[in-house]
Amino acid sequence: KDIANQLMIHNYFIPQADHLDFEGIKTLVFVAGNSAISEKILDFTFEDEKARVLKLLKLASEKDLKIILVFIGGSQRRDEETEWFLEQIGEKAHYIISTSDGDRDQFLYQMAGDLKIPITLVNALDDISEPFASAFR
Repeated sequence: KDIANQLMIHNYFIPQADHLDFEGIKTLVFVAGNSAISEKILDFTFEDEKARVLKLLKLASEKDLKIILVFIGGSQRRDEETEWFLEQIGEKAHYIISTSDGDRDQFLYQMAGDLKIPITLVNALDDISEPFASAFR
């Protein structure tokens, strides 16, 4: 949200988006990652989030929305649940942005190559602005 606002890209920040949030939307940006703390605070489970993400991906496909996958968690955040999100969202993505550290094993780079979609790896979170802006040009 902060990056989109800085770049003056009209956006809606909707952390728990659902099918009612698609009016006027052309691009869906997923910042992928799992957080047990968020699950407790927001009172949802990994299974709840999986179902919500699959529903969003299906609706995005039906409405022909562009999907951008962003992963900023770094290699230390690549747990089994995060891997699931990266794989499911990545397979539907039109563009992937990740930190280099988050793709040390080249999982995302390989996926992007297999799917023939662009990927940009950045050194630090602060470097995401430029590739993010380019996605909307």
